[in-house]
Amino acid sequence: MEITDNFFRLPESPFLIRVTGDSMNGIGIESGDTLLVDKHRQPKHGDIVIAAINKKLVVKRLNYSYMETMLLAENENYMPIRIREGDKLDIWGIVTMVIKDMTKKG
Repeated sequence: MEITDNFFRLPESPFLIRVTGDSMNGIGIESGDTLLVDKHRQPKHGDIVIAAINKKLVVKRLNYSYMETMLLAENENYMPIRIREGDKLDIWGIVTMVIKDMTKKG
């Protein structure tokens, strides 16, 4: 495998964050994975984002509609998080890559 110069689009942009929990298992993001996050891209409908909702940090799929904004899990055991009037939503960035821990057992 070769890492090229265009691996990071903007050198100051990406950050890494480790996942805990199983709410995104349906798309292969599992507890213990590391996510590469681009904080400079504009979030759009359907993106997987790192977001703070009322100061709680989550990784979810961003769902914009003309009626409401929601953060969606990729696991049917989790309800959508509806953004309501008065909620504070901060999008920290867009997930661009999932890095798997190859030493995990099981």
